Amino acid sequence: MYIEFANSCLLEELQKVVGGTLVPNRSGLSSVNAPGMLTQLIGATGDSREVKTGTLFVAYRGVQSDGHAFIQRALSAGATAVVLEDEAVAQELSVPTLIVPSGRSALSALAAWASGNPTAKLLSIAITGTNGKTTIQWLLSEALAALGERPLRIGTLGISFEGEVYAKGETTTPTAQEVQFFARKALESGATALVMETSSHGLQQGRVDHVEFRAGIFTNLSPDHLDYHPDMQDYMSAKRVLFELLLKRDPECPAIIGVDDQYGIAIAEWGRAQGQRVVTFGFEPTADVVLERLQLTTEGLSVVIRHNGETFHLTAPLIGRYNAQNAVAAFLVLLELGFPPERLVPVFRDLKRPPGRMEYFEVHGAGVFVDYAHSTEALRTALTALRPVTQNRLCVLFGCGGDRDPRRRAGMGHVAKECADVVVITSDNPRSEDPEKIIRDILASGVSPNTVQVDRRKAIEGAIRDLKPGDVLLVAGKGHEDYQIIGEQVSHFSDREEVIRVIREIEHA
Repeated sequence: MYIEFANSCLLEELQKVVGGTLVPNRSGLSSVNAPGMLTQLIGATGDSREVKTGTLFVAYRGVQSDGHAFIQRALSAGATAVVLEDEAVAQELSVPTLIVPSGRSALSALAAWASGNPTAKLLSIAITGTNGKTTIQWLLSEALAALGERPLRIGTLGISFEGEVYAKGETTTPTAQEVQFFARKALESGATALVMETSSHGLQQGRVDHVEFRAGIFTNLSPDHLDYHPDMQDYMSAKRVLFELLLKRDPECPAIIGVDDQYGIAIAEWGRAQGQRVVTFGFEPTADVVLERLQLTTEGLSVVIRHNGETFHLTAPLIGRYNAQNAVAAFLVLLELGFPPERLVPVFRDLKRPPGRMEYFEVHGAGVFVDYAHSTEALRTALTALRPVTQNRLCVLFGCGGDRDPRRRAGMGHVAKECADVVVITSDNPRSEDPEKIIRDILASGVSPNTVQVDRRKAIEGAIRDLKPGDVLLVAGKGHEDYQIIGEQVSHFSDREEVIRVIREIEHA
C-alpha cells in the first residue's frame, strides 16, 4: 500500500522520522548535497510497482526477494530518493539516499507519521501466541463494545469496524501501511480502541513497530510455522518482540502472559527482569492468577480466578479448557486497564462465540463443532476439549494444507488416532500438491481412518449423516475461512455453510 504524505517534504525532514544516516554517493558528495536533494517527496513505498514521480523508495531484504534489486526499476519509474539497508548500494546511487538498519521499520515509521500516529489515540491491545489469538481478539472486541468502546478489529477474521469490513484477513497481521491507514480511517469514524492479533511473522518483520500498544497478551507457544522459523527459540524470540515494544513504550503497560508452557515462563521472567508490569495466568499453581474449579458443558464454561485478593466467578459461552485460558486472558487485560470487574463479569457471561472457533451446531441429538484447528497441537487441544462433553463417539474430520510444513501431517494423524473414536481424512487447501499424496503422508502416522474422501464437501456430508445421538463431530481446519485452494484455483468453500446445509437437509427430509 502506497503511503501518501499530507504535504510534500525533503528527505532530510524524513530522516527525523526514520533515523538513519545520509551517506556519500559516487559523486563524492554527501547525499544532503547531492543533486536533487531539494526534491520534494510526495509519498513512500517498498513496492517498485507502486512508484510514481516524487516517491521515496524504501528497499529492504525480504523473505523471498531483496528490495535492493528493484532500486533501479523504482528510479526509472520516478523515485527521487531511496531509503535502504545496504551501504555499498547506497554509495553507487546519485539520488538522495538514507541508510537505515531496517527498511521495514522505516516503512512502519513513515506509515505511522503520515497517518498522524492514530494508534496512540486508541486503546490499543495486542495478542500473540500460537493458538488463541483470534478467540481473544473476538472476546476483547465484543467486550469492549459492550462496555461502550468502539473497537477496530485486526486479525485472522479480517479488518473491520462496527460491522464494516475494511479488508479480508489475507494475513493475520497486515502490513504496517495497512495497519496505520485503517487505524486512521476507523479513528476518523469514531473508533476508541484497537484490538489486534500480532503474528510472529508480523512482529519479526516490523509491521507493528510503530503501533502504540497499551497492553499485550501472550497465549502459548507450540511447534508451528517452522517452515519460516528455523527453530522454537527463534519462534519465541519473534513473539517476545511484542513485549519489547510494550516495554519501550512504557514499563507500566500490562503484559498478560500465559505460563502453562516453558515459553510463557521464559517471556515472563525476561519481562520482570526488565522491570515490566507482568501478570501471569494459567492452570499452573505458580501463576499470579490461577484457574480453578473449571466446569465444561456444550453450552459454555465457568472458572474461578483470584486476582489481587479478589475472587471472580467467570462464565463464558466457550468450549474447552484452552478457551478458559483465552477468556481469562481477555478478562485480565481489561481488568489491568482499569475496567471495573462488576461490569466485566456480566459482559463475559453474555458474549457470543467467535465464528469458526468451536462453533456449535446440533443435529438429532449429536453435536457438530466447526473449528480452525489446523496444526498438531491445535487439533489435540480441540479434541481434548470435546472429550468431556461427548456422550458417545468423538469423531474428527480433517486434512492438511499443501505447500506447508509437511511434518504436521503425520503429527495430526497421530493425534486423530490417539484422541478420536472415528476419523475422516479429507483435503484442506492442497494447493500445488497432490491431495492423495498429502493423505498418504497423514496415513504414515499409523492412523486407520474410518473414511478417506478427497472431496471435502462429500466428506463433511458423509460424516454428519453417520452421526448417532450423543456423538460429537469436530470439523477441523477451516473455521471461518470460505475458500478451498486446489492448484492455482481458489474456489468458494465454507465448512460452516456445508454443515448448515447438510443439517437442514437432514431436518427437512
